[in-house]
Amino acid sequence: MSGSMSRADLTADFEAALHDAISIFNADRTSAFDEDIAAAVKAAGPTGSTKEENLSRMLNIAALDFSRYRQRHMYGQLALQAGVNLYPAPDDLYLYIGSDWGRQAARDEPWNLPRALRHPMVVELLETGVPAQRLLRFSPGPTSQHLIVFGVTFPYSYDARHVIGDDATGTTIRPEDRDLLLLRAVTEALREISLRDAWKPGRMRDGLNASPRNQTMSALYEKFRTEWDMRINRVAA
Repeated sequence: MSGSMSRADLTADFEAALHDAISIFNADRTSAFDEDIAAAVKAAGPTGSTKEENLSRMLNIAALDFSRYRQRHMYGQLALQAGVNLYPAPDDLYLYIGSDWGRQAARDEPWNLPRALRHPMVVELLETGVPAQRLLRFSPGPTSQHLIVFGVTFPYSYDARHVIGDDATGTTIRPEDRDLLLLRAVTEALREISLRDAWKPGRMRDGLNASPRNQTMSALYEKFRTEWDMRINRVAA
């Protein structure tokens, strides 16, 4: 294995880790299914038209799952407007954390705050529209009184999504977590293969022994998923 964190090198090692199972992802395979399950497979299984697209998509899913465990703490700010409660969210936002906007004034002289400013303002991530838009929604929206007392600049913190870059420098996952990333990608591949073979046992052969192994693909998926959960949480097996 090359060891680089670039998309090309990760894809090559991911493909090698799948062995003969890579043939399943060579093309869009929904056309090979019975009509009554084709729609479900298309929605939940491989949707790329080439092997490279399918491998890249599963690597992206693996990187996104890292965001739950390896947080990337980032900061942003918004220029608030009175009466406006929707603002564009950062492209890499995974989880909104919070803001200290207005808290200093509320702590120092709460008795001087107008009653309308004493209620906490809730900020949540909203995904809407086609194509999808990711917005930060304020509830209630800021008023002119908020902006006069607290200021128009709204600083906030958030956790950013992990991504895989074309170059190693564009990949946000640490090199020491490379094996974990590939493990999660292989686990995702097994999940999709188990969906493909949901009605029949998976038969993986090693090329030396003609008899099928004793585990279904869904059982292999569960085994790999358990290993991923333990290793990402650093739990001893």
